[in-house]
Amino acid sequence: MKVRYFVSMISLVCLAALGACKGSEPVEAKQPPLQTQTQPKAEPSVPAPPAELLVTGELQEIDPDAMTLVLKDVRGNELKFAFSPTTKVTGIAAAELSRQEGRNAEIRYVERGNLKSAVLIHIVMGS
Repeated sequence: MKVRYFVSMISLVCLAALGACKGSEPVEAKQPPLQTQTQPKAEPSVPAPPAELLVTGELQEIDPDAMTLVLKDVRGNELKFAFSPTTKVTGIAAAELSRQEGRNAEIRYVERGNLKSAVLIHIVMGS
């Protein structure tokens, strides 16, 4: 009799619990709050070196003291370049660069802002 009584009580408790849950929405398993992934600390950005550009034309002015030259490109635009002792000169000896006005040249350069810095100056032979 005690067992029957005990089973009856458990059944009543379960029925009461089911009746209480009948009108409510199903309980979803609680998920832990989303953790934001922290990005690894970015190292200070090092700007990529500027891309080299190429232009061809006729040397107009060469100022070895100011280390600048002016090249008139095939469209007639005059472009001013800075050069340095590390600028590679091909086609002639570097010491002869100041006497090359009127000769055709190819200039590889990088541009930072409005400054064009020659990386390579090639004097075209036979021009």
